[in-house]
Amino acid sequence: MTSLRRRLIILLVASILGVVGLATFVAIKVLGGPSPELTMGPLAHQIQYMMQLVPGHVPSSSDAPVMVQDRPADGVEDRRHTKVLNEILRHDGLSVSAVVSHKAGGPGMVASVELPDHHWLIVDVPDFGPPRDAWYGLAGWMVLIVLGATPVSIYFTGVLVRPLEMLETAVSKIGSDGMLATLPEKGSAEVRATAHALNELSARLKAAMESRMRLVAAAGHDLRTPM
Repeated sequence: MTSLRRRLIILLVASILGVVGLATFVAIKVLGGPSPELTMGPLAHQIQYMMQLVPGHVPSSSDAPVMVQDRPADGVEDRRHTKVLNEILRHDGLSVSAVVSHKAGGPGMVASVELPDHHWLIVDVPDFGPPRDAWYGLAGWMVLIVLGATPVSIYFTGVLVRPLEMLETAVSKIGSDGMLATLPEKGSAEVRATAHALNELSARLKAAMESRMRLVAAAGHDLRTPM
């Protein structure tokens, strides 16, 4: 019975974790933001417009969303976004070299586009993903679900297994006369129904045994006093 209880607990916890894992996967897909193919298209059109303004109308302040400097922006290159952006620019007929990188020391990404005079046009990449704190909240929520699912699984496993445990206990208490011990009919509906069925079985067995004993006694009496 202990093995059955353990397997049921593992099954319930695994089922809950499976549902939570599936929900988390969907949340990551939804909250993770659009694909590079969707974000790089508008950015490529923005770069084309900005290059038409270079050098006269593009601000050089570091606080501006678009600026020109003599080298690409610092940060680790994102190869997937870089590849998609260069493909879109070439498809639109703009033969330039572009690099998309993660901002150094901060969230978000930035695109660096080489100009004909070997300067670099720096453009912020729109960040459509969730804030970083959201992932910590999601991880904490998953931990809470797991911690809550385990005791709930243990409780409901006990409820499911209790009638079987009662049956096991009743069978183990069968006396030498073959009679079942009377069980208290209390607890949940399933436990009461199981106890009632076992008590009825015990009563029927007792009645059958008594009838058999009377039959044996009558047969013995007839054998001792034949007609």
